[in-house]
Amino acid sequence: MHLMCLCTILHGMSSLTSQKRHAYVTAAAIVVAVLLWLILGGIYTLVVGSDQDEEEMSFDDFPKVSVVSSSAQKKVRMLNVYGNAKPKILTRLKSQTSGKIATIVAREGSFLKQGDVILALEKEDKPQQVEEAKALLKQRDLEYKAAKSLFKKGHKSETELAKAFTELQNAQTNLATRQLMLSYTSLRAPFDGWLDKVEVEEGDVVKANETLVGSFIDDTQILILGHVPEKFVTSLTEGELVEVQFLDGRKSTGYINFISRIASDVTRTYEVQVTIDNVKREFASGMTAQLMLPTTEFLAHAIKPSYLALNAQGDIGVKVVIGKDLVKFYAVEVIGHEGDTMWVAGLPEQATIISLGQGFVSSGQRVMVVR
Repeated sequence: MHLMCLCTILHGMSSLTSQKRHAYVTAAAIVVAVLLWLILGGIYTLVVGSDQDEEEMSFDDFPKVSVVSSSAQKKVRMLNVYGNAKPKILTRLKSQTSGKIATIVAREGSFLKQGDVILALEKEDKPQQVEEAKALLKQRDLEYKAAKSLFKKGHKSETELAKAFTELQNAQTNLATRQLMLSYTSLRAPFDGWLDKVEVEEGDVVKANETLVGSFIDDTQILILGHVPEKFVTSLTEGELVEVQFLDGRKSTGYINFISRIASDVTRTYEVQVTIDNVKREFASGMTAQLMLPTTEFLAHAIKPSYLALNAQGDIGVKVVIGKDLVKFYAVEVIGHEGDTMWVAGLPEQATIISLGQGFVSSGQRVMVVR
C-alpha cells in the first residue's frame, strides 16, 4: 500500500510547474524515507520476534526428564556354565589275588577308616605257606651264621659265605611274598572314605586285578566338571574362587583346580574342574550345578531395569544427557544382576542417566533436566 501511494505522488508531479515540482520532490523524499523506515522496522520485528519465540520454546516447551548421576565401577565378568558333581577321589576296587569270597564284612554306604576290611577271600593254604617260609628263613639264618663263623676261622671260603648269605636273602623275600599274598585275601579300605558300591556276593570267584569288586569314595570334597567355550578358556585362572549354585537352590564356594588345555573333538569346549568342600556330605555325585566363573574385569554401571530403553533399531540401551540438555543413546550389555539392580557395560565412565521420561525422547533431542 505504501508503494502505491508513492507511485501516485510521482505521477502527479509530472504535470506541475518547476516551483511546485520542487516542493513536491521534497515532500516525496520525506514520504519515501518514512516508508523505508516502516518497511525495514517490520522486517526486523519479524526476525527478532521469531528468535524470541524459539528461545521461549526451548526453555518452557522442551520435554522434561529426570536424571541420576552414575560412576562406573570395576566388575568381573562372570561366565555361567553348568556342570555335574563327582567325588574328588573315586577308586574302583579290585582284588590283588584270585580266590573265592568267603565273607563281605562292610555294608554299602558305610564309612571306613584306612585299612578296615571290606571283604575276605578264602585263605586256602596261604597261612601254611607263610609258616613254611618262616621255617625256611630260620634255617637259612642259622646256616648263614654258621658259615660266617667258619669263615672267620678259615674253614669256609668267601664264595661259600656269599652263597649262604644269598640263600638267606631269598628266604626273606619268600616269606615277604607269602605274607603279602595272605594279606591280599583281605580287601581293605585304601583311605578314609565311604564304601559306595559292592559289585560281588559271598561265594563269587574273583580274578586278580580283573574283577570289579566295588567302588570306594572320599567325597569330603567334590568336583564340579563344566565345559567352557574356547574364547573364554584363556581368561580363567587356576585357584580363582567360584560361586556354585545347585538346582535345588543351595549354594557353595569353591575354586578352580584344573583347566584342560585340550578341546573336546566334538564340542570344541574345554573341561574345567571346580573343587568345593563337602564335609557334611550335603552334595552327592551326579548333581547338576551352575558355575559362575570369573573371567575379565570391566567398568560397569549399576542401574535399575526401568532405565533401559530401545533405539529405532531395537537395540537395548540407556539414554543419557550430554552437556546440559542433549540426549544420547548408548547400547549396553547386561552383565549381571544383584537383587533389583543390574550391571551394564557400554556407558561412559561418568554418565548422567535419564531415569524417568526416556521413553518420550530420542537421541539428539534437547530436554529440560530435572534432578
